[in-house]
Amino acid sequence: MSTNKNAVLRYQALDKCFSNVRKRYDIQALINACNDALAEYDTNTFGVQRRQVYNDINFMEDPLGYNAPIERIKDGRKVYFRYSDPDFSINKQPLNATEAQNLADTIAMLCRFKGMPNFEWMDEVIGKLETSFQLNHSCASVVGFDQNIDLKGLKWFSPLFTAIVSKRTIKNQISTF
Repeated sequence: MSTNKNAVLRYQALDKCFSNVRKRYDIQALINACNDALAEYDTNTFGVQRRQVYNDINFMEDPLGYNAPIERIKDGRKVYFRYSDPDFSINKQPLNATEAQNLADTIAMLCRFKGMPNFEWMDEVIGKLETSFQLNHSCASVVGFDQNIDLKGLKWFSPLFTAIVSKRTIKNQISTF
């Protein structure tokens, strides 16, 4: 299942419902909660149907999803849903290896803007990301920037920058510079 903005909103709405131990949520209450969350974000939404909510619950229970401990409590003809562990929340899940690598790659990409004019705020963002997710990524400064309106040869910057970052030599291309 692809993760789009509506799916994340639905998962967050379901997480709130499953975490609430004071209220019992049947499938119709879960549908209403998801529709309310979607309508709060986008008033032109059509909402979700029963099948989508069941698919979302299955995804949340899946080990490839959130591996959520969702239990079903049968009371007569109705089935109520909640977390079997009251302290569980999808927001408390640690990053998996893929997410950590993607975040590290993103920080590396952001580091490329370090020192550029109008990107001074980037240092603070990178620091917050590294401390929040316990990532130890050092931003090695490759190039320093200064503003120059009459700069010539800017078209060569990207290939040179890529070669420097990937630590590749540029051979037999000096004539093209």
